[in-house]
Order: sequence, then structure tokens, then C-alpha cells
Amino acid sequence: ETMESEAIKSDTMETKTEKSDTMETKMDKSFEFAITSESDCGPGTTFEGGICKVMTNEEQGGGCLIATAAYGTEMAPQIQLLREIRDYTLYRTESGTSFMTGFNHVYYAFSPTISDWERQNPAFKHTVSLALTPMISTLGIMSLAEPGSESDVLVYGIGIIALNLTMYIGAPIAAILYVRRHFTHN
Repeated sequence: ETMESEAIKSDTMETKTEKSDTMETKMDKSFEFAITSESDCGPGTTFEGGICKVMTNEEQGGGCLIATAAYGTEMAPQIQLLREIRDYTLYRTESGTSFMTGFNHVYYAFSPTISDWERQNPAFKHTVSLALTPMISTLGIMSLAEPGSESDVLVYGIGIIALNLTMYIGAPIAAILYVRRHFTHN
């Protein structure tokens, strides 16, 4: 009788342990789901090792190859900013998604080559990082847009594009014209 009751107790304890393990697994999975849901990381990213990582599939948004090569890691603050703007501002609106689709189509046609050049030539890598820094700073303005607001994304987006065109094209042209005019009159 003693052996029989011990066997019953043992079976009961194993059942409780199995139930406890099952509950722990369910709790772990529901907790894991809560932190790894797509809305936590945003479209184009996945949760791996406690962080949101960019998917390498170009159709899912891809990574910023040129900036990642310039700054040395996809965890650089500049790359994190670009990812946040893409995932939490642009991809949450139709106009932002359309812009990113067109941008990615053009960008991925040349970015692998540029990023390879950066890895092969440290001076070129440094030059690209210097050239990208002002643009990334202006893109930070986009974080002021209300997530999901079409009007905010359009207004801020057009303003940032105009600012970058002025900075990267308008200012150099104005400087060249000024120098040219100065030397032709003297």
C-alpha cells in the first residue's frame, strides 16, 4: 500500500510538473510574442537577439547598404534613425509606402556597388559618411510627423527633399557661379 501511494504521488507530481512546464512554455511564448510582434519592430524588420533587425529581402524594405557600409554597422545611430523613419513613419502611410517602393527600386540598382567600393577604400568610405551626415540630420525632421498622418508625411517629406536638393545641388551650383563670376570680372 505504501509503494502504491508513493507511485500515485509520483505520478501526480510528474503531471503537475508537466502542467507547470506547459504553463511556463505558454507564458514564455506569449511574452515572446508580445515583444516580437511585427508592430513592435515595424515592417521590414524582425526581432532577433533582443533587437529589431532589418530584413535583407529588398521587397520587405531591405537595409541601407550605403549608410551601413559608411558607418560600419547596422546598429549605428544613423542607421537606427533611418530604420525608425522608414518603419514608423513612412511605411504607415500610403504616400510613404509608395515613395519607399519607388526609392528602393532605384536605390538597390546601384547601392550594392557603392557599398562594395566603401568596403574596399577607407578614404571613399569616410567621404561618403561625411556626405551622408547632413542628409541624415535633415531626415530626422521626419520623426516630427505624426505616425499614420498622410498630410504630415507629405509636408515634411516635400520639405526635406527641397532642403536636401538645395543643400546638395543648389549650394554647390551657387558657389560655382559665384567663383566663376568673380574670376571672369577680375
